[in-house]
Amino acid sequence: SSSSSSSSSSSSSSSSIRNCDASFTTYSIGHNTPVADKDTIIFVTLALSCDVYNGTTFTISGLTGTQTADNEWIALATDQSSIIATAGNWTQSTGTLVFSVNTWETTHAPDYATGHWESAGAEGTVVVSFTLKNAVDGQAFATPTISGTRYFHPQQFGPGIYDGQAPWWGMATAPIPEVNMTLPYTELMGVTNGTNPLQSVVPALDVALLTQSNPFTGYANTITVSLSPNIDLTNTDGSTVTIQTLSGPTIGSTLALTEVSGFSGGELGSTGAYSADTLVYTVASGHTLYASTTYVWTFDITNPDAAQSPLVHFTVGTTKINNDAAGSQTIAITRLDPLPGTALRGVTNGSNALHNVIPFEIKEFDDSIDTPFAPNVITIVIQTNIAFVAGDQITITGMLLGTTETVDLALTTVTNNATGLWGTTASWNGTSGSVTFTVADTIVEQTVYTFQFTVTNPAASNPVPTIGIETSGGTPGTLVNVNMTRNTSNTDVVTHPFTILDPQFRLLTFTTAVAPGEASELVFTFTPFDELDTTYLNEGVVTFILPGFTGGTDSGLTSSSVTSSPADKFDRASFVRQGETSYLQLTSKTGVTNAYDTEVAVTVPLAMQIKLPADGIVA
Repeated sequence: SSSSSSSSSSSSSSSSIRNCDASFTTYSIGHNTPVADKDTIIFVTLALSCDVYNGTTFTISGLTGTQTADNEWIALATDQSSIIATAGNWTQSTGTLVFSVNTWETTHAPDYATGHWESAGAEGTVVVSFTLKNAVDGQAFATPTISGTRYFHPQQFGPGIYDGQAPWWGMATAPIPEVNMTLPYTELMGVTNGTNPLQSVVPALDVALLTQSNPFTGYANTITVSLSPNIDLTNTDGSTVTIQTLSGPTIGSTLALTEVSGFSGGELGSTGAYSADTLVYTVASGHTLYASTTYVWTFDITNPDAAQSPLVHFTVGTTKINNDAAGSQTIAITRLDPLPGTALRGVTNGSNALHNVIPFEIKEFDDSIDTPFAPNVITIVIQTNIAFVAGDQITITGMLLGTTETVDLALTTVTNNATGLWGTTASWNGTSGSVTFTVADTIVEQTVYTFQFTVTNPAASNPVPTIGIETSGGTPGTLVNVNMTRNTSNTDVVTHPFTILDPQFRLLTFTTAVAPGEASELVFTFTPFDELDTTYLNEGVVTFILPGFTGGTDSGLTSSSVTSSPADKFDRASFVRQGETSYLQLTSKTGVTNAYDTEVAVTVPLAMQIKLPADGIVA
C-alpha cells in the first residue's frame, strides 16, 4: 500500500476513487505444472483502473476439475504482501476463489493512506498465487472469469462523500465488471498450452518398443529401443529411462548405446548403467528428451544359452517436476507392454526383446544296427521352435558312410505327418555326408516330428562320424551346426551312430573232407556284439567277411535251410560280393531279438553252395 502521509497524496487518491469506475486492466492466469494428479501453482496477474480500498473482493470462477477440496482459508501468496489477504475462500465444485484487498493484515491502520490498493506506481500490478491439485486423469485447460466488488468506507474520503457525482457513491459497494481471464497459450514441459490453468496430462510413453534381431539362444543379438514421452524429460529434473527385467545375458556394469534416430547428440550419454537385470540411462547434463519426439537407439548383447521370455519393460522417472527446487513432486511412468508380440525368423513372439528359444529343442538321430553292410533304419526325431515354411532347407551332417554318390533317400512318417511337412525324400551327398531336407509345408512349432529312412552300413567305421543339424538360410537364417543326440531310451551298447562292429567271431567249421575251392556246409559260432532284432524291416542282420570265398546265391535260403543253436534265432543267409571281397549276412528270425552278449551258432547248409577259397584256409 501507499506509504505517503501527505494531504496532497491523500487528496489525489481520494479524488481517484471518487471519479473512476473501476475495471480490470490486467487479468491473466496460468500455472506451472501440466502434470495430472500433481499440485500446480496458479498464478494470477491483476491490475485495476482505479484505487480500491480494504474489503474490496475479487472472484475467480471456472477453475473446475481439480482435486482440491473446499477450503475457507486457502493460502495465498503475492508479490505485494501488504495489499492482498493471505488467505482466500475456495469452492471446489464451481472452481471459485474469493479473495480481498486487506492491507490491515499488515498495517492495522484504517486510514486511507495505508488502507487501499493504489492503481498507479509500484503497487499497480499484483501477482497472486495459490496451489491446486490437478485432476487424476488430466484435463483440458480451464477458461476462468474474474469479477470484483468494490468496497467503500467514509473514512477513505472525509468531506464530500455525498457530492452526488454518481449514484453508487452513496452505497457501501460497487461492482467491478466480470471479464474472461487472459491465458498464455504457450507450451510447457512439452505439453501444448501447458501454461494454461489446469491443462494437464498423465505422463506416458506414446511410443515404447523393445525389439531384437535374433531370438535364438547363444547368438549375438541387437536390442532396439524406441521411446517417445508425452512430456519433456530434462536433466534438471533428474530424468532417467530404465529398462527392467533385462535378464539372461552376461553384461558388465555399463552397456554402450548407438543412437539411431531422434537424437541431436548425447541426450542419453554414451552408455547405460547395468546392474541386477536393470539398465538405466540418465538424461545428460544440458539435454532434454523432448515430448512427441521418438528416440531410437540400439545396444548389443549375446543371448543366454537357456530359453527365456522375460517381461522386459520400461520405467521412466524424475526427481522433481519443472525444476521445482523443493523436489517435493516426481514423475514415474511404467510401461509393461513394450514388446511387439510379432514373429521373427519363424519364432512366435520372436521380435520381443530377450524372448529366446532353442532352435531345435529335440534333435535325435538313432540308427538301428551297427554291423557291417546291414540295412540301417535311421530314425529322426525333431522338435523345433521355428515355423519353417515350404522351400526352407534343413541339413543333417556327418553321414559319412564311405560312398561318394548323391542319392535321394525315401522318408517314411512315424508321427505327426512328418513327411507331409519335411518332404517325402531327402538328398544325401555321400561325399560331404550331408542330408538335405526341403520343407514341403509349414512346420508347427513345438511339435514332435518323427520320420525314418534306410541306408546301408559301410564295412567299417569311417571314422565314427559326429551327426549334426544346421541351416544356411531361409526363414531362420543361418543356424550353426549343433550335435544331434541319441534317444534316451536307446539301450544299445554302441553310443555313436555308424560305429560299425564286427561280431565277436569264435569259430568257423566246415566239412573236413571238402577240398579247397569246393562248396561246404558252414557253421558260424559268434557273439553278435550288437543287439539284433527285427523291429524294423531288414534289421537284425549280422555280417561276416569271407575273404577268398566264392559261389553262393544272393537270393538267400528259407528258414528250413538255415538253423541255429539256440534254435530259431536266424532264418536267412545271403552271400554278398563287393569287388574281391565276399560277405555273408545272417538275418534274425522275425520277432526274435539276439542279445549283443549271447553266443549263437548258425549253420549255413551245403545247398547255399558257398565254396572255400581255392588257396585253402589257414588254421
